[in-house]
Amino acid sequence: MKIITSGTPLRQWAVAWQLALGRPGLLGLVLVALAVYAVVVQGPALRQEQRELLARQQEAAREPVVSKRRLTQASTAPQLLDSLPSASQRGADLARLIEISRRTEVELTRGDYSIEKLSASNEPGAQLDNVSQWRLQLPVRGSYKQLRRFIAELLNSVPHAALDGLQIDRPDTQQPWLETTLRVTLYYRGDGS
Repeated sequence: MKIITSGTPLRQWAVAWQLALGRPGLLGLVLVALAVYAVVVQGPALRQEQRELLARQQEAAREPVVSKRRLTQASTAPQLLDSLPSASQRGADLARLIEISRRTEVELTRGDYSIEKLSASNEPGAQLDNVSQWRLQLPVRGSYKQLRRFIAELLNSVPHAALDGLQIDRPDTQQPWLETTLRVTLYYRGDGS
């Protein structure tokens, strides 16, 4: 065995252990020391955090199912429903949709629509009996930039509209336009028939 006489005592000790154990043994010794440190120093803090989380979970389980946020939403629901436009505004909204397509230079072809009345059965306390939804399926054609602008202007200028989905197709990769089908829902007060 080689005797090391130069360097600090810690360096001498590390080199002696490396010679005795080799690099894998020394690495294993360092990992064991780190594991002992984690268990001794970090273990109590982690157990305390675990106890706190368990106590919060048990407290949350004892709270009633209806939260304050849900009660607030239920109390503001009639005001939100009153802010919806009447079903007679559908024609004006359709004209606005056509104007947005002209302004954004998006080709708007013939679309399909259906009118449905919402029911209040899934929301306790909600008064959705007087709300109808107009579901539109709109085939549009334009560049990505034009389509993005069209959707943004539609949602910003018609606040009672919701974008339910879109399907983008590019029939030919050489063409600069995209063929897209937008699914939009417009909400109105009244039955909409």
